[in-house]
Amino acid sequence: MPGGTVMASLGLITGVLGFDETGSALMLTIFALQDSFGTACNITGDGALTMILSGYADRHNIKEQNLKIDL
Repeated sequence: MPGGTVMASLGLITGVLGFDETGSALMLTIFALQDSFGTACNITGDGALTMILSGYADRHNIKEQNLKIDL
């Protein structure tokens, strides 16, 4: 769920860190602004790792395996 991590941590933010309503609103706003950048970095990293592993497999003649598993 998008935003679930910050919503789940609101208890810690208010209870342990002592943030009031204004501080909690600031945390929610900052999270909403930066969350899309974190998602973009995650997707870009996944693509880069796929390219690295594909290049490695090509250089070492590693072929795709099709495994059939009967359950």
